[in-house]
Amino acid sequence: MSKTTCQAVPGDSGQDCQPLCFGDPSRVCPKDADGIIQPQAACVACPVLKDCLQQALRQEGLISPPSPQSQVISKATHFLRRWSHRKLAGAGPEEAPEL
Repeated sequence: MSKTTCQAVPGDSGQDCQPLCFGDPSRVCPKDADGIIQPQAACVACPVLKDCLQQALRQEGLISPPSPQSQVISKATHFLRRWSHRKLAGAGPEEAPEL
């Protein structure tokens, strides 16, 4: 939420930094009286929005950390999908499969 104040990212060269509110569920996605998460409008322009919200939701126990196996499956799925699209795009009318 704050662009001027930041903390260095561990293992980073120090050029990039995260806002002090990074991954803090009480600041980036507090719950209202009914227990519904309320994302903050000030977070929309933040360059680390996706990672920040994922971290906050992990801290709340709403999502689990990605497993190394799911990353491998995701990469394989992406490769197969891309290969399939290219294969179908290169097929002529006589080679195109019937759907």
